[in-house]
Amino acid sequence: MHRILPLVLGVGVWCAAALALDVKPSDFGGARPEGPCEIVVPRVDTPPAIDGDLGDAVWAQAAAAKPFWRAGANVLAEEQTIAWLCFDRDNLYVAWACLDAKLVGEPVARDDKAIWRHDCVEVFLSPERDAKTERQFMLSVEGAVYDRRPGAEYGPGGADWNPKWEGKVKRQPWGYTAEMRLPFAELLDARKYPVGRGSVWTMKLTRQDRGDHSGTRTSSWTPIGPNTGDLRAVGRLIFEDRNLLANGGGMDGDVHEGHRHGALDGGGTH
Repeated sequence: MHRILPLVLGVGVWCAAALALDVKPSDFGGARPEGPCEIVVPRVDTPPAIDGDLGDAVWAQAAAAKPFWRAGANVLAEEQTIAWLCFDRDNLYVAWACLDAKLVGEPVARDDKAIWRHDCVEVFLSPERDAKTERQFMLSVEGAVYDRRPGAEYGPGGADWNPKWEGKVKRQPWGYTAEMRLPFAELLDARKYPVGRGSVWTMKLTRQDRGDHSGTRTSSWTPIGPNTGDLRAVGRLIFEDRNLLANGGGMDGDVHEGHRHGALDGGGTH
């Protein structure tokens, strides 16, 4: 039986009883990492059930991304977030735990821009390691989804791209948890460019918190500019280990510098 671990961080109590993860109060802390943000995600044999609950044992094996920083500022977000990642042959899996004092959201259609006025989590992925090619996946607290991919063939703003992926959310007394399944085949030609040990992508993990704020408040795993359009605010998503030689080396030096200086002068719109 899981033990109950209290966490008071401005918004009530964290209870780990329903989670496979042994979450400790210290898990929500942390300091800015030196150099670029990166995460090495493990390969798993058994996929999680995508139901919004973190009860699957596989999440205890996943790599955690934390802490989250307020967009446009060199300070930690008031309401913290942890994301966990793992993968198998066909999919990338992302789990979320979001401390949130007031949940805001309502059911909306797919790709409805109203989602940006709701509490939601976001993943930006670029297998090409080029922020201008980022595929965006959004999941709101009510289970609404929005996805986009740059390119004229995907319509204005890239919102005509409608990949097949899964996302589910579960409300908690202290906020909400969420799970995503992102198939590699929806992101690239996985047969031509298989994802495996040592593969490196760029990634942003962000969160929109509406709450009682005057507007939506953005936070990010990587230090980021005023909004998620900051092209330099990316981290490295490394699959299984840092075997970079198999991928032709690391990322462009400009990306490294963007991290080192906090990437707080970014531009673009959400």
